[in-house]
Amino acid sequence: MSSQVPNRLPSTQIPQNEGIRESGLFTRLYQTCQVIYEIFIKDISFVITSALNYLYYKWNPNIYDLNPELPTLELESNRARIVLMLPGDGGGPFCFLNIAQSLRGAGINNVYSIGLTSTENDPLPTHEIEDKITLIKEQCMAMGAQGIDVTLIGHSSGAICAAKYIWSRELDPNVDISSFINIAGRIKYLDNPFHFFCNDIRDEIHHIYERIELFPNQTHLVTIRGSRDGIVPAGSVHVPEANSSHTVEGYAHGGTLIASETQSIIINQLTS
Repeated sequence: MSSQVPNRLPSTQIPQNEGIRESGLFTRLYQTCQVIYEIFIKDISFVITSALNYLYYKWNPNIYDLNPELPTLELESNRARIVLMLPGDGGGPFCFLNIAQSLRGAGINNVYSIGLTSTENDPLPTHEIEDKITLIKEQCMAMGAQGIDVTLIGHSSGAICAAKYIWSRELDPNVDISSFINIAGRIKYLDNPFHFFCNDIRDEIHHIYERIELFPNQTHLVTIRGSRDGIVPAGSVHVPEANSSHTVEGYAHGGTLIASETQSIIINQLTS
């Protein structure tokens, strides 16, 4: 009997393999349609606003006093209050222009935003967060401050990166992460139709949430989620350890960033 491998499979196996290929193609097409609906149709107002804000930000990256060259110290204390906003995948500082405008109107200084560079080897980067906070701290201390109080605001995957940084960083007595505002970030892993977005970081999300459960008082945790968000389930955002949970009615995953209620929640947190 010949031991050679036949150069084609028996005909009875061909339909089965084709079925597998067709099934995989159907799944990808279905997922693509879901993403288009959730991001580009349900969230169309956010898409349009983001496109305009992108142009505004390219024209003036310091619009609404965003990313000041030097921080401003608080007159009544020897520490500086800092706000650092972190966008999700595909976003950038321009996603936060509506919030930055509201914060400036409320008289809140030292508002920063940076983009995050994820790679295959580091899908949830934190080094850019650490580098930015260290730079601001050094600037403030050179001006006479004893340290800085930081509020981290993260949207979507930016919120996951913020949580990873907060619950894994080496403590610095000169840096206090006074609060973390999670906007639509999956900081607890739950299956839903969009779990494929984070299959590659599932283990990291599990580890982050374990740390949150172990050290719930690491920071003051505020969660915000749009009622129409089909991408991240409520239980992934509004974790039991949250000190304050908010649902913004009528907004989807991205649109929550431009909701006036979201801006009010953030201002109340920063001024209380």
